Amino acid sequence: MKKWAAKRDSDSKIVIIQCKINPQLFLDQMDDGPYTLLNEIDEIINPAPTRSFRDSWEDNGSGDVQVNMPAARAEKMATFRVERDKRLEKTDKDWVEKSSKSESLTTTETYKTELRDMMPDEQTAVDAETDDDTLATYGASWPTDPNA
Repeated sequence: MKKWAAKRDSDSKIVIIQCKINPQLFLDQMDDGPYTLLNEIDEIINPAPTRSFRDSWEDNGSGDVQVNMPAARAEKMATFRVERDKRLEKTDKDWVEKSSKSESLTTTETYKTELRDMMPDEQTAVDAETDDDTLATYGASWPTDPNA
């Protein structure tokens, strides 16, 4: 029979693992330990929270894994910032190209401003999410790229 165990690694992250032997024995044999066995179960009835926020999992005190919503919100905003930075980088290249051709830069500059200014609104929307499933599916309201 397969067993499942929740373990906390050295970075205090919770990981769900499947064991073919006694879970504590399995954890003791792992090279990258030490680990703390949080919970041992015969089967997963309630699957772990959404995989979208694995870095935000925490032990709820009774051995179950739950999503730390403030950490999940921060994780979501970090993904938005990465995407925004990519869009800003592309827009910078468009701006250089247009300026070298003496083309109007107004729409590009407006777009860059919209990208920079959107994060507080997105933060407000993300902060309003109280459920990890809806937070996982929430998408940012990106301004329209005039150069697309």
